[in-house]
Amino acid sequence: MSQLMVSDPIHLPCPDMAGCVNPSHERTLNSLAMVAKLRERFANEFAKNRKKRVYIPARFRVSSFEEA
Repeated sequence: MSQLMVSDPIHLPCPDMAGCVNPSHERTLNSLAMVAKLRERFANEFAKNRKKRVYIPARFRVSSFEEA
């Protein structure tokens, strides 16, 4: 790995990280392609704009409205 200017040692990779020892450009490109493929395949299941359901506890739910 080439020497980079680092302002704080905490930002350096751990020496035992296998990917940092001998990085492969081909494997990186393959991984990026696979991530893009999976994002395209599962985009509908993990939509960011999907509105999350709010859980309302049973004690606060109203099953029917009483007529006044």
